[in-house]
Amino acid sequence: MLRLFRTNEIRDVQELEGDWDFQPTNGKDGLPSGYEYRMPVPGCWEMHPQFST
Repeated sequence: MLRLFRTNEIRDVQELEGDWDFQPTNGKDGLPSGYEYRMPVPGCWEMHPQFST
C-alpha cells in the first residue's frame, strides 16, 4: 500500500489487504462453520452483488 505519510517504526505492522473469506451472520450464532464468499479488503461488503440494497 502506498502511504503518503511517514510510517511508524516503533511497533510491528502487518498488512491486512487482500482477498478474505466472508460470510454475513446475524450476530447471535457466533462464527460460521464455513465461508461462502470471497471479498477484497479493503472493501465494502455491501458492494457485493448479492448484498446490495
